[in-house]
Amino acid sequence: MEKKDRQAGYELREYVGILRRRKREIFLPAAGILLLAILAAFLLPVVYRAPATILIESQDVPETFVEATVRKELAEQVQGVMLRVLDKDTLLGIVDSHNLFLDERDELLPAQLAGMLRGSIGMEIAQFQAVKSEDTATATMAIQVYADLDEPVAAADVSNEIAELFLEQDRAMRQEEAESVYNFLQGEGEKLN
Repeated sequence: MEKKDRQAGYELREYVGILRRRKREIFLPAAGILLLAILAAFLLPVVYRAPATILIESQDVPETFVEATVRKELAEQVQGVMLRVLDKDTLLGIVDSHNLFLDERDELLPAQLAGMLRGSIGMEIAQFQAVKSEDTATATMAIQVYADLDEPVAAADVSNEIAELFLEQDRAMRQEEAESVYNFLQGEGEKLN
């Protein structure tokens, strides 16, 4: 037991001796890295991210009634809706309604302001699940829409507005698709009569 305590004490003295002999090689790089980290923390601009999560479910349409070519893939539908939401006029409306980029408004064209907001908005697929039964297929997707801005309230407001616009556009696209399917089935029904 005493021998182990002596060995542990000896090992500790060895490590302290190494630290004393190599203090420049150890502490100077550590101090430099710490200084760079502190400078980065104070000099980099503060950016707030406010995500809004949207749950999207595909329709439960039996494949025997409507051909698979009529139904879009869920991911394609999400991309189509986002393209509609992120058009220039919509983004400029958001810039105006939330008083974004006040310093840059005099120097930049409206298209550039819309591009700045488009660059701060993002979308990530958070979860995807597909369930297929004998005659139907259902997919569920959770996506996060977010805005990275320098004001926390503005980031939250813009994220919420983008999510609301996304839901409105998705509803409109689904309505158009349902009308198209209805018209198709109506026409097919008339051909049978």
